[in-house]
Amino acid sequence: QGSKFLDEMRYASDLYEKQINANPSDDAVYVNWTRSLFHCGLVDKAETLLIARMKKDDNPFLRNALIQAYLAHLKFVGDFQRRKEMLQQICELDPDLKINPHTRKAFFELANHLVQENRFEEARAYYLISAKKIEFPISVKNNLAWVELMRPNGNLQEALKLADEAVAGSQAKVAGEVFGTRGQIHAKLGNWDLALVDLEKASMDAVEKSPSRLALAVVYRRLGKNKKAEQMFILAQSSFQSLDELSNTYPQ
Repeated sequence: QGSKFLDEMRYASDLYEKQINANPSDDAVYVNWTRSLFHCGLVDKAETLLIARMKKDDNPFLRNALIQAYLAHLKFVGDFQRRKEMLQQICELDPDLKINPHTRKAFFELANHLVQENRFEEARAYYLISAKKIEFPISVKNNLAWVELMRPNGNLQEALKLADEAVAGSQAKVAGEVFGTRGQIHAKLGNWDLALVDLEKASMDAVEKSPSRLALAVVYRRLGKNKKAEQMFILAQSSFQSLDELSNTYPQ
């Protein structure tokens, strides 16, 4: 069936190309041509043709076609850099979220990539756009809280407010992650008892345990549980040379 589908797409592509040669101004046929090329696996050619068309007449119809092509192709792209480039292109094509509703997901995923690169200011901007004109989803609230925590001049009170809302609205499957974020914020604020409750939950449940465990090691140290603190610091496998060095990044 896959072979038959490919043959049909090649046949369709040839027909659409003939129609375009006969009537070059027909955007609808042009878009269908590029879609058939995409399904044939000629992704780069389809992208190049759509971009060339947009340079002559940049309109929402063509932009949406290119966005749809990128979104469809993202399902099969594993290369980090290529994926990031495509997400950036989607965001640039629809900066106000007015052309394609799925653009919102691209802003959110790109923000996640920027967080991994420690580009927190940019990530914050993309998260805010991803939640534009809608009630912030739990995932956005949690990630924004994390970004505020990581920014050099982040607003920790605003981060705590977002984290509280994320915890209040979260489900069991993401509880570890949101408790981890809130616990780390409490630790940075010196709220050791509150941090302890959240971080112990996060240490057991969170997918990414290292940041929560590092904060928990400091919390244990501040609460006088030194043996537990040392054990947790070793378990976290951090880049800090010692627990003392890590502790110096937190309130006394």
